[in-house]
Amino acid sequence: MIRSHHAARAFFSGVLFLASFASSAVAQPTGAHGAALLGRYGGVISGPSLGDVYVILTLDRDATNEIRGNVSLGSGAISLTDVVISGETMTATLQYSGTPVALHLTLEQNRLHGRYQAGPEVGVILLRRMLPGESNGPVLRDLSAADWDADFEYFAQQLPLRHANLFHLISRSQFQAEVAAMELLPSSATPTGAVTGLGRITADVGDAHTRVVTPPSFHRYPLQVFWFGNHLRVVAAEPSLSMILGDEVIAINGVSIGRIRQAADTLVSKGETAWYELDRTPVYMMSAERLQAFGFIKDASSPVDFKVRNDKFLRIIRVTPIAITKEVQFAQLGGTEYAKRAEASFASIYLPAENLVYAVFNSYDNLPSAAANFFSLVDSHPSARILIDMRENGGGDFLVGRSALVEPLSKRIVSKSRRLYVAIGRATFSAGVTNAVDLKKIGAVLLGEPAGERPNGYQESRDMLLPNSGITITYSTKSYTNVSDSDNILKPDVEIDPSFQLLRQHADPILNWFQRHRDSYVEFERQQTRTQPSV
Repeated sequence: MIRSHHAARAFFSGVLFLASFASSAVAQPTGAHGAALLGRYGGVISGPSLGDVYVILTLDRDATNEIRGNVSLGSGAISLTDVVISGETMTATLQYSGTPVALHLTLEQNRLHGRYQAGPEVGVILLRRMLPGESNGPVLRDLSAADWDADFEYFAQQLPLRHANLFHLISRSQFQAEVAAMELLPSSATPTGAVTGLGRITADVGDAHTRVVTPPSFHRYPLQVFWFGNHLRVVAAEPSLSMILGDEVIAINGVSIGRIRQAADTLVSKGETAWYELDRTPVYMMSAERLQAFGFIKDASSPVDFKVRNDKFLRIIRVTPIAITKEVQFAQLGGTEYAKRAEASFASIYLPAENLVYAVFNSYDNLPSAAANFFSLVDSHPSARILIDMRENGGGDFLVGRSALVEPLSKRIVSKSRRLYVAIGRATFSAGVTNAVDLKKIGAVLLGEPAGERPNGYQESRDMLLPNSGITITYSTKSYTNVSDSDNILKPDVEIDPSFQLLRQHADPILNWFQRHRDSYVEFERQQTRTQPSV
């Protein structure tokens, strides 16, 4: 759905940091004054327009023994100015375009906390003193048990306050009991255990926009896997592992895929559809740290054996995990055309054999300009049918989708009685679901699988950072009702399951359906007009 808070965050963080902290060293008396506050602190600055931002604050002395400071946002250090230290309290008055920004911080038991004020806005600052040698970024690996407990308490207090309705599926008592139970586990006092434990709790909350974000320090196996029925197959792999493309994964480190799937399912939102589970479990099953937290492997950074099989034989392949931040050019089972479709934001083409204008709509990046070529094709082929492929649409701003795509299409369809088709699937999510419903309301025939996320529910996520670890929790801020269907599932009018055999032949099941029906469209569309369900 809409992520407008990013724009506010970018603006306010620019106000608060880029200008406010810009400039010179902090003038302070020499000697012991201010020594208690010297050190490095990591944590969260949080405010109404800012959201949550993880920062590192450093206070030390320069060559003349004067106290100086800087703030790091991950993109570099910015000097502090006008700092006044009195005992264990620090204040600063900052200016940005004539607007004063005030900081008030107090040190208590190695925690630096307080507030900022920028004009009418007041926000919270929660920092903790970092140990020597700790990483500058989240997740911090050497937290004490007390620091983890503080993060879990912050999670338990803040998530119910911030979420639009946290207890729409999970009860308050169950939520509190799950947090308390996690705090008792020694394994929770690690990034791996904390991320996985909190992930189970957010899954029980029951909306897919409320979840734990995988930290950048985590690792994944350089494979992409997909459920074809109950068979988990490799559909993409780094080039050195391309020999197992299409193989079915039987076990990892001697643990059956069935057991691993059951564990991964505990991290999948309990309020979404069965197709959402099909989409998300493969992601968690390829996460090395999560397999470690489940007890299936000992070390998230070491190679592990994958047992795979194809039509001819069974084999063991050793796979080395990589950082999730590492970019990989995967070899795709579906070939180069499949890869191009998967990587496209919005792209369109005319297919003469099917007399079809085909558009891949995966994201909302530059949608108004990207849709111009699509409408040019639509207008220059007045007899062509239209297919919009939203099977990999993971969301964005549904209002942009409506203005740039749905409304212009509506006018063309009404004026020329043209048939519109939309492909949906397990990965159709958030704004993608909303705009697919919009397109159905103007007459589109839906093809494929049911959408992963439910069309009615809690969306519009914002981020909450735990102050000590920097672990990011997303949470929903609004509720939407898009359909009147009691099942609350966006189902296709024509079910077309993903086909392993077609993918292996570099063919697409949706386009294959059009090829098989190109001589019988008129009768098919007449039937659809009579039977098409309402939304």
